[in-house]
Amino acid sequence: MKKLFICLILLNVTILSAQATIIPIGAGPIHKEPIPKKSDNKFPSVKGMNLEGYIKFLPRDFEAKKNIVIVAFKRKQQEDVDTWIKALDPVIEGNSEIALYELPVLEKFNFLNRLTINNGMRYGIPNKKARERTICLYLDKESFKKTLAIEGEEQIIVFLLDNQGVIKSSFLGTANSTSVNRLKEFLK
Repeated sequence: MKKLFICLILLNVTILSAQATIIPIGAGPIHKEPIPKKSDNKFPSVKGMNLEGYIKFLPRDFEAKKNIVIVAFKRKQQEDVDTWIKALDPVIEGNSEIALYELPVLEKFNFLNRLTINNGMRYGIPNKKARERTICLYLDKESFKKTLAIEGEEQIIVFLLDNQGVIKSSFLGTANSTSVNRLKEFLK
């Protein structure tokens, strides 16, 4: 009887854990406010939603003294994003002064498209920490790119920001030993 009781408790915990990853989130907001034409070396103020369903105001909600922000524009760029995550996870793990964020930058899609995209990404990411750090931005992509002097969408861009959103450095494309070592130097 005791073993049956323990099995039932474990089954309930497993079901509750599974539900946490399959409960859908909303469509998230569209950032409607104008994005300034020039950044003055600062990350623009934008609004998005993470894959846990929480609205985030950036750069205000960046949590650490040093924030690594990976900006991607296309689904196929996730492999490029993952090169940075793999290289930086050991550096960030257990260091409360450094935080990592993934920012998929998307057009101002309608409600149904945003709902589908957000939940498709949510279901594809089983790790809660990864869902919390992934903040979807639905905005005027051209204004956003101009503000940050991003010329195209073919490569991801990685920014190192302080807690006020000031850009300390940026890196274009996938992680390689040179770019990762440079970023690690900035993080010291």
